[in-house]
Amino acid sequence: MTANGQRCQCQKHVFNATCWERGVRRGFVAAIALCLTLLPQAPAFSVARGSDPDDAPANTLDIQASTRAILKDAQGRIWLRVTIRAYEPLGLFWDARGWLDSRGGARADYRLHMFWLDQEGRGCVLRSTPQWPHSVTKGKFTQLSETTSHVASCRWLLSSVKHSKPIRWTLRSVVPFSGKTTDRAPDEGWYP
Repeated sequence: MTANGQRCQCQKHVFNATCWERGVRRGFVAAIALCLTLLPQAPAFSVARGSDPDDAPANTLDIQASTRAILKDAQGRIWLRVTIRAYEPLGLFWDARGWLDSRGGARADYRLHMFWLDQEGRGCVLRSTPQWPHSVTKGKFTQLSETTSHVASCRWLLSSVKHSKPIRWTLRSVVPFSGKTTDRAPDEGWYP
């Protein structure tokens, strides 16, 4: 019974709750569910992908695809990430170089170098090109498996890249130590 003597339309009270309390509880659960679905999950501010045909000589790095992403981590830091995917497993001896255009114009603004050179080491470096004040930034390198992974990524804090437009990029696979290009991705021009 309600306070004014009318009969409650609810069935048996659950957990000794009144009809009104059950309605509030259901509304609260629905609001929480809605909020959880709207929370950002490591948002990507910008992602661009490019692909390249299977066209490199045997036993060299043949870039299948690459991705350039700008991401925000759980601590609120914003990162630039470049990922390459190869047709064959990368292994322990490969070298990829690239260029980033972050300000427009005819020339690249940064050179990137991603590598795993067996005993010589592994990693990634981002260097400004000569027309800008010189800077060298080591990145965070990731290759999931030493021998079977087709994917490697490098990321740098976005604050280390001066940019005034969406960042476009191009990549080359090279013979380690000689620098001879074996594959271009894309074959001509830039990824958007």
